Amino acid sequence: MKPTETQEQFMWLAHAVGESFDEISKQLGVPRETISQWEIELRPLWQKIAEVKKIHTQKDVKMPFIDFHKWYIEHEKNKCCAYCGINEKQIEILFSKDDKLTKRNRGKKLELDRKSPNAPYHETDNIVWACYWCNNAKTDTFSFDEFKIIGKTIADIWKTRLNQ
Repeated sequence: MKPTETQEQFMWLAHAVGESFDEISKQLGVPRETISQWEIELRPLWQKIAEVKKIHTQKDVKMPFIDFHKWYIEHEKNKCCAYCGINEKQIEILFSKDDKLTKRNRGKKLELDRKSPNAPYHETDNIVWACYWCNNAKTDTFSFDEFKIIGKTIADIWKTRLNQ
């Protein structure tokens, strides 16, 4: 279901801005009951906004959320680790072969990494996708270019494991 423009405004106001349903009802001129129904019907769509909002907050990104959300959505299309090249479908396959790839509750999704650890997340040219293993190993020790070299070896290991 493709949401209407009004439904998109509702999702943004509720899950990006944090407005109350009563306030949204007034702003959009839509009955409160309709807003409550949209919350249920549109759950998969607004959950995406909420997911990006959570990352924006956790990473303490200083740019306005609307700008970060736009960057995130644009860069999510071809999402793969900037170092080893693995994508989330391949990660899912690896976990299906070995559910103990990591002891932590991380690894099943790509993460945001700062190419330069001392530069902030709100400089979008400093943000890349990274798998848990590359992000964890890179730490603040290696530069982006240095870890791209290491990532080639990690990529070879993933290819071997994926082909087993």
